[in-house]
Amino acid sequence: MGFKPLDWYCRPVKDGVWSKTAVNAFGAYTPCGINSLVLCISHLALMVLCIYRIWRIKKDLSVQRFRLRSNYYNYFLGLLAAYCAAEPLFRLVMGISVSNLDGEATLAPFEIVSVLIEALAWCTMVVMTGIETKVYICEFRWYVRFGVIYILIGEAVIFNLALDVREYYNQSSRAPVLEGSASSPFIYGVLTICLERGEVNMGGLVLDFWGRFIQRKGDQGSV
Repeated sequence: MGFKPLDWYCRPVKDGVWSKTAVNAFGAYTPCGINSLVLCISHLALMVLCIYRIWRIKKDLSVQRFRLRSNYYNYFLGLLAAYCAAEPLFRLVMGISVSNLDGEATLAPFEIVSVLIEALAWCTMVVMTGIETKVYICEFRWYVRFGVIYILIGEAVIFNLALDVREYYNQSSRAPVLEGSASSPFIYGVLTICLERGEVNMGGLVLDFWGRFIQRKGDQGSV
């Protein structure tokens, strides 16, 4: 269709579902472009932020170090981050694609790269959360949270894009994986930003809004 390395990486399908349904300039390259420009960059940003915070905890002598009185909150965040890391690896091992609507037998290279970067980013978050159960610093924590917010924006873009072609999905396999893929980072972000500050009611309201949003989109897709 075009530049051969790009075609190999993105594996677009001529006259496929994406080329017919996409309303943007990417056309058949829509899932590849969105994944590469949104998900990959956002997860790379989070990974760099986590690595820098780990470095500051371990090596920066200018920061004041603390020990948390209770680690239950961090343990719960670690479990959520571990799930966020395991979910893309599960999709990779099982060969489950959330953007393959044309019956391709294997995952496209851009999907493999995307899920590996996603898993590495969340694995870095798990390591950082584990270190924070022993040593905690206040510096740079909000930069990591902004990185999580950046990922949430990317997940929302992917989720909204996929919902536009929801009728092409196999409801028994891909749709639940898609919703789980988008919901897990969202829940992690809400807990990270809201619950640590005691804003439990705000976190509950946001989670309730997200659930209603998914249900409304599902009802629209089934019409």
